[in-house]
Amino acid sequence: MDAPKLVYSVLTIVACSIIFRSSIVGAIWCVARIDVIASALEPQLDYACGHGADCSGIQPGGICFYPNNIYNHASYAFNSYYVRMGGAPGSCYFGGTATIAFTYPSENGFDEIGLKCATYLPPLELLEDMEARVEVEVEETELGEVRVGVGEGDGEDNELEAVNVDEYLNIGNLAVNELGKRNKEVIEDKGRLLAGTYARAPIVLEKGEGCKVYDVEGKEYLDLCAGIVVNALDHDDSDWLKAVLDQAAILTHVSNVFNSLPHVELAKRLVTSSLVDRVFFSNPGIEANETVNYIL
Repeated sequence: MDAPKLVYSVLTIVACSIIFRSSIVGAIWCVARIDVIASALEPQLDYACGHGADCSGIQPGGICFYPNNIYNHASYAFNSYYVRMGGAPGSCYFGGTATIAFTYPSENGFDEIGLKCATYLPPLELLEDMEARVEVEVEETELGEVRVGVGEGDGEDNELEAVNVDEYLNIGNLAVNELGKRNKEVIEDKGRLLAGTYARAPIVLEKGEGCKVYDVEGKEYLDLCAGIVVNALDHDDSDWLKAVLDQAAILTHVSNVFNSLPHVELAKRLVTSSLVDRVFFSNPGIEANETVNYIL
């Protein structure tokens, strides 16, 4: 059978994402679970409203302020966040307090807990199943540039000058990540022991090697969310481990309000081998990005 026509593709500088769109055949909602206690929903509601959800509708005078209860408000906020994130994996988790509804919320028992404003919950639209053969060609070019060729049609082989990646994809439906027993146990413990902050992906990572990470069930994942250090060195880098152990045996950590010899020596090395005249040290990841904003 001929593959359906590919509507469009998206290419970023860092990675290539090929996105297909077809006719809308259904919808899903992200709502609060009715079997969790109200106190568990409160920090998750705060998180959703503070990280992109449109919570104006559940403010006093809003279209869904009444009935004024945590389940109603959390469902509204969770769904707004979920739709805003495009249904990304983990965006309807909220510490295990949210769930996916495949039927209209008011038809799924949520009226019993006061979710009477379901008509104001825009759903995430499901797309029609598509089976398409995708051929990706990556050519070696200048730094930061990636060139990708996409083939369409009946899937016959085409000559590609560089690396070929041939794969049949079934896309469109929401993929459900079936957790193993150990993942579930750890996530349940986390829900009882940790304060609700970030909406984490529903997997538990145990170790990393190179650009891959592994969960507690031994399942392998490609790490596309690594911080600056991991991007530069990979997980489990032997030279980095030795350097950390050697330094830990001498001096482990001091506050930035003190001077230290490694601090100054590293700064001297960076200044003499680059175009900058001064450096500023911070932790990798988010703090490094915040520091850049402060400097600018």
